[in-house]
Amino acid sequence: LLKPAKTPAAKKDHSLQVQESVVEAGTTYEFGYRKSASEEIKPVSGGGVAADTPVTISGLERNTTYYIYVRRAGKDLYEPSGW
Repeated sequence: LLKPAKTPAAKKDHSLQVQESVVEAGTTYEFGYRKSASEEIKPVSGGGVAADTPVTISGLERNTTYYIYVRRAGKDLYEPSGW
């Protein structure tokens, strides 16, 4: 379950913090975002992070809709899941 880790505190805040809260032993997650379905998903965390680890997405534009994605990161002998 993807959930916001915090709500941006001010209009000047151009970042968002998210985290994955489903815990499966040894599973890491990758986050990505985009503004529209025609854009490529921009990965946020390179190699993946453990569940319940906050990830900050920065450089966001004010008053803009973003689509946030999460997937299981790849590991030895396994590809990452789809976004």
